[in-house]
Amino acid sequence: MLAVLAAETKTLWDPTILGILTVLSGVVLFMGSTYLLLSTNLGARLGFQVAFAGFTGIMVLLSTLWLVTQTPLNSPKGRVPLWKTISCPKEQPTCELVPTLADAPINKIAALANNPKAKTIPEDAYQGLRPAIDASLVTATPVPGTPVPNQPYARYQQAAQVLSQAPVDASGIPNKNGHETLREFIVGGDAPWLIFHHPKYAAVELCQKLPQPSDTFYPGGLNPNIKPTQPGCDPKIPHFWMILIYDYGSIRLPPAMYLLTFLSLFLFSLYAMHTREMAERRAAKTAAIAAT
Repeated sequence: MLAVLAAETKTLWDPTILGILTVLSGVVLFMGSTYLLLSTNLGARLGFQVAFAGFTGIMVLLSTLWLVTQTPLNSPKGRVPLWKTISCPKEQPTCELVPTLADAPINKIAALANNPKAKTIPEDAYQGLRPAIDASLVTATPVPGTPVPNQPYARYQQAAQVLSQAPVDASGIPNKNGHETLREFIVGGDAPWLIFHHPKYAAVELCQKLPQPSDTFYPGGLNPNIKPTQPGCDPKIPHFWMILIYDYGSIRLPPAMYLLTFLSLFLFSLYAMHTREMAERRAAKTAAIAAT
């Protein structure tokens, strides 16, 4: 009862001591019970070697499954691949937002400004860029008990206030795919020999949404009786570009480290049992020769 009451508050008991006790209980109950049964039949030393080899062998199989599958279970995982804004030096803290494409701090992206044949990315490839844009430009709502996120570029209260795919072109005609007035480019990312990846960058043209009359508040809330104007970019505010980099993540790195570690321990346990058996054979052969 005291343990339940103590676990209700986040203290040194929970999760620190409680987590340690959980791991120790699992080791004693599962691994310890197996070792106890084996030691009664094989002896303390050989029973420990067999139990250790069985445990490391199971962990090799389990870590292999973690490595080759993307199970939704609570298995060791690293960082998830995602787009994020580029890192800026202290002397240029706003390098991820540039007024024109030629001002981009990445040479491959700046070269696109003088390349009229540069192709924009397809609409389906763009979907992964929007979360990184919103995380940088939209002010995050503070959550009690958590540190305030560092957002040096936050300038909007809602994600709808910034457009990355304009719904109309420069003439006010609705776009088919939303790429006529705002462009997105992706450069790099090739993988020579299918082992290493070159950095992959993205440049996204952004604009501020044209304010709508229906966006204005009146005592009852938003006025639904006002007809909205043609949606699009605010012509009074110039467009700007955001430079992003793709983080390939490390989602398979933890299971790979588990696999290498337990594979080494498993091979070591097999070698230890092999050397023990060879020593017993030599001792039995010596005893047989001495008896004759």
